[in-house]
Amino acid sequence: MTSSISGAAATVIMSTGSNGVTYQCTDSLGFAYCANSVRTNLIKTNGQTFSFVSGFTSTGTMVATAVTRLAMAGFSNAPSRIDFSADTDFTTWGTGSVGTSAAQFTINSPGARITHIVYAFNRLMWFKETSFGYILIGNQPFQTDWVIKTVAYDIGTNDNTSVYREGLLYFRGNDGHIYVFDGYSYKRISDEVSTTI
Repeated sequence: MTSSISGAAATVIMSTGSNGVTYQCTDSLGFAYCANSVRTNLIKTNGQTFSFVSGFTSTGTMVATAVTRLAMAGFSNAPSRIDFSADTDFTTWGTGSVGTSAAQFTINSPGARITHIVYAFNRLMWFKETSFGYILIGNQPFQTDWVIKTVAYDIGTNDNTSVYREGLLYFRGNDGHIYVFDGYSYKRISDEVSTTI
């Protein structure tokens, strides 16, 4: 794994690991946190050195920041589950009984697995192959005021990527078209061109 700080030349910060591993990282509180495709420990780096985040054994293939929490998905034994760390404690995962505790949610919507997570519109957006929606993070014990909403039951994504810019979230749908979501509704913005070529 290499990094470049302020446009400087890239330097190697981690040279161990399996060949062909892909990393997906998110920035939070001055560090990058990285999950990987072989589900080894979550990595924390400041761009010069790295360490493994210890204290929990369950890791996924994707991670996103949710302001004061990290969210993780891509678990082999629970492909529709999203885990949140405890509030301001990225080493505590699972479930707890206070509003700041770690939390776990299973997304029951069309699709076999979570394919992408990203924080946008002050909520955690989730995508499956054939649906997408969001989780609004609450404050109450046992997560009783957290809201899980499905926005679309027929459009999802197969990509672990999206672009959130100027209040709009762009993603490639499972049908290959580009969609935009404004926090309330979505629409397809690409056109089918096969009939004109």
